[in-house]
Parts: sequence; C-alpha cells; structure tokens
Amino acid sequence: MGKGHKPEGGRQYKLPNQGEVMKLWENFRRKDAEEATRTIAKVLRLVESYFIKAIGKPSLSRVLQSCLKNGNAEQRKKMLALIEPELVECSKDKAASRFVMKLHHYGGRAAREKIVASLLPYTSVFIKHLTALHVMDLAFIGSTKDVQRKFLLQLFNKVPSMAFKIEENDSADPEKLWEEDPKMKREALDKIWDTLDTCCARGFFDYQIIHRALELFLRNAPYNKCKILMQLCIPGFIHMCGTQPGSLVATKALLYLTQEERVKVLETTKRSGAAMCQGQYAHLLVCRLMDLIDDVSSVNAILVKEMQQDLPSIIMCPHGSKVLLHLLVPDGPKKRKFFQHQADLYSLWNMTDWRGGPAEVEMYTYDEKHEKIVETINECDVPPSEKHDAILGRMLTPLIQELCGESCQEYFQTFQSRRLITALLAFVDDTPKGYNKSAKVLKTLQTQVGELKQLMKVTQVKYVEGKGKKKKKKSKSEDDKKQLPVPPHMQFLEQDSADEDDAEEDEETEANVPQKKMKQVKKKKVIVKRKRPTGGSKEPSTKKAKHKK
Repeated sequence: MGKGHKPEGGRQYKLPNQGEVMKLWENFRRKDAEEATRTIAKVLRLVESYFIKAIGKPSLSRVLQSCLKNGNAEQRKKMLALIEPELVECSKDKAASRFVMKLHHYGGRAAREKIVASLLPYTSVFIKHLTALHVMDLAFIGSTKDVQRKFLLQLFNKVPSMAFKIEENDSADPEKLWEEDPKMKREALDKIWDTLDTCCARGFFDYQIIHRALELFLRNAPYNKCKILMQLCIPGFIHMCGTQPGSLVATKALLYLTQEERVKVLETTKRSGAAMCQGQYAHLLVCRLMDLIDDVSSVNAILVKEMQQDLPSIIMCPHGSKVLLHLLVPDGPKKRKFFQHQADLYSLWNMTDWRGGPAEVEMYTYDEKHEKIVETINECDVPPSEKHDAILGRMLTPLIQELCGESCQEYFQTFQSRRLITALLAFVDDTPKGYNKSAKVLKTLQTQVGELKQLMKVTQVKYVEGKGKKKKKKSKSEDDKKQLPVPPHMQFLEQDSADEDDAEEDEETEANVPQKKMKQVKKKKVIVKRKRPTGGSKEPSTKKAKHKK
C-alpha cells in the first residue's frame, strides 16, 4: 500500500477529479454545517470509485480527514464501509494510517471495534512496524483492560504451547498460564525477548503497548536478560515517563543499571529537567535519580541547576512540589502520602532505615529453569539521606528566598505551596539533629526563615494535609506575635487577618443575639408541655407501677 499510488517512474500522478475535489474542500471548510454536508456528499461521490488510492495520497487524505471531522453519522458510516476491507493494509501506509487514526477518533464505537478486531491478529507483526504501531497503540489506549490483555496475549500467538490456549480464552492472564507450565513460560519469554529487543534497538519508546510488554517482562524474566534489555532502554527513559506503566518500568529499570549507566540516564534529561519535575509521571523518575545516583555533583549540575531557573512554576505545580517534599521529608510513612497513586513504585524505597545505611531491596529473580529466587540488591553505596542533604545545600537558599519574595502572596493561596512551606519549617526545626550541609546553609538564612514563621503565625491557620479544610489555631500572646517585624511586601497577610477577625466578631454579635432568644423560647415551650394538669391525678405513677409488675 505504501507505494501503490506511485507509478514505476516514481513521480506521483493525479487521480481523476482531484482538482475538483480540492476546490470543493476549500469551499466547505468556510461554510455552515448544512452546506458542508452537501459538499462532503459531492466529494464522496467523486472519490467513491478509488477511495483506497485517495487516502494513500497525502493531499486527498487531508481532504477526507476533514470530511470525517465535519461530516454527519451516515457519511462516516459510508467511509468506514469503504475502508473496512483494507484496514490492515491502510494502517501500514503513512498517509492512509492518519486517516485510520482520524476514523478511530471520529467514527464512534462501531469504527473503534472494527479497527481493534482487524489489528488484533497482527499484533506481533505491527509492534515492529513504525507506521502501523501508531495506529495499534492508539487502539490499545482507547480499549478496556480486557481488550488490552488480548493485545498482549497476541504477542505470544506464535508460541506453539500457548497458541491453543489463546484460542480457547483470548483474554486470559498470561502469568496465570505460565504458573501451570514452566516450559511454556520459557518459550513465551524467549519470544517476547526477541520482539522487545528489536523494538528497543529501533527506538520505539513512546508507545504504551511496549511499556506494558516491558513491565510484564521485568516481572517474570531472569535478572541477566532484564539487565541487557534495560541497557538498550537508556536513551528512551525520558520518553517512557509519559505514561504510568512507562514510568513504573523506568524507575524499576534503574535498579538493573550501574552508577555509570545511571549518570548516562541523567545526562539525557538535560534541558528538560524542570519540565520532568512538573510531569504527571516523569517527576517520579526525578525522585529516583536523586535517590540512586551517588555522584551528587552531576545531579546538582544537571537537575538542580535547571530546577533553580524554573523554581516558581515547580512550587506552584502539584507534581513539582512533590519533588521538593521528597527532599524535605525524610520520614518514610509521611513520604508515602505524596506517592499514593504509585504504590508499586514506592514499594522500591526502603521504608525502615531512611537515614541509616545503604538502601537494600529484595527483588524476585529467576534462574535458567525459571525457578523463583529472592535476592537482596544494594541500590547504592551512599544512603539517600546524605545525598538529599547535599542537594538541599544547593537548593535551600533559592527556595527560601523565593518563598519570602514578592510573589509570596500567590504561594499562600494554593494548597501544594502551603504544604511545602509547612514541611520546610518542620525541616528547619529538625535540621541540627541529622544533617550537616543544610544546617550550615540555614545559619545564613535565619532572618528569612523567621519571616516565614511569622507569616504562618499571622495567618493563624493550619492546613490539614490531603484536604482543603482549615483548622484555626489557638490565639497566641501578643509578645509572641511581636518577636519579628513583618516585611513591607508581606503586610497584606496581616491586614487580611485583621479584617477577617473584625468580620468574625461582627457576625458573632449579630448572629448570636437572635439565636439566644430562640433558645429561650424553645425552652419555655418545652416547660409548658411538661406541666402536669391540676386535680391531683397520678397517672405517671400508676404507669410506673404497672411497668414494675
């Protein structure tokens, strides 16, 4: 299909009625919906006889893509019927594959189901084809978990021992099948090793279906093969962090690399370190790099330098602030709250001895006979707490200066920045006990740290972690409030707090008076109801006597 619309000489030729189709395209792009549907119907009549050739030509493919976007449901069904017999061949062509992707987006549920059904049997072939991989990955992302499991199972359809079981149940879990037969597992892992080896060698790191296959391989393959495969993935760690399974693979893959190879991964993050800190899943790789690389000077030169240049946006970002909280909070259980959505990743961190010796992790590896072996692997020689201390020696000064600067009004209005300030002040109180370099830096920043503490006292509000609710602190004495003067660019907080106190007092004086009157009236009514009638009747006493009998 890729060269089907070109003659032997290599020069592209014009298809019949091509000029008229291009003129109609210019017209219906600028008109209303009713007139656009009429012109789209004319275009489909002209192109119907050679529709497959038309979508293979770049200019006409763009015309038909806009027809999909602006057409009605009947016209989209007609285009789906025309392309359905050649969906597999069209997904291999560069221009036609873009039309298939637009059809997946605008065609509705029926179009998506037919695209998935046509691509499923060719999964093991299309995963190595760059053009077809775009279409297949789009169909994989837009499918349910059961359909995604079918895609992964089709990677093993050429394994003889798994072929008949895939025919029986095409949505089975491959790991459960491997538990029954270790020979099947060995053959299946050899097959997926070949496919992933070619994909990583060609640089196919941006696709979620490959991320899921890599995750499956790391959980079940021997240690030596995982190490070789992860060495091939070093240039693509940044690209893998765009998805959740890809970030999990990238963070686990660092355990299979040496210190020199981890520094190579760090060098690939040049000019994108600040953007990675603000990524939804990429910030997790940044945290792991800070934990596992013993060469702190390279981390400061590459990552920390870029973070300092874009520090305001990192503080305001919900994901970027987690990187700073990861450095400031040494306690493991508290750190778990910041990474709740990625529990598998956080299980790699050593929770017990965060400030102790070198971190060790228990990993499940497999020998050549695929028998499970538990091994303890040293993540690094230097403890993570010492590396965090060295990074904070470069990071604390610009961080505190930025929080106390002219834009502090914005920082006290967002939850993530308020949480960061409370963690920073708690870190300042605990610093002389366990840290060295950061303690020296904080001695030169005592006045600015005092300003932050004074601001927290002026606001008189404690923000609970994980919630947007507020809890008022107990009012302190005036001597404590007058310890440090508030700088001029921070006086807005003092004025706001004073206005809020006056408003609360006025509301209490206005609202409490009618409430007290209502309570008195209600009490009187209750007392009137409980009065006994005159005449000496003792009905309640007789009831009690009956109850006793």
